[in-house]
Amino acid sequence: MKLKDILELGTYGFNPNCKVEIFCMDNFEERLENEGFDEILIPQNDDAKIYPYAFLVEDSILIAMTEEDDNTNEC
Repeated sequence: MKLKDILELGTYGFNPNCKVEIFCMDNFEERLENEGFDEILIPQNDDAKIYPYAFLVEDSILIAMTEEDDNTNEC
């Protein structure tokens, strides 16, 4: 998988042809301690739902998210 397949070109300043790996968030804390990532890119939208996976781009983690549906808070 290439970065250009998941993001608009240049969204985060990465080379659009760089290698991208799926990163499972299950062991996030352990991997964070052991691997020493250069950067962790977290969604700035407070209404976003964080997926249980992210993308490992070079030495950075791009956290995957989706916007919450407006109907999810109805009783």
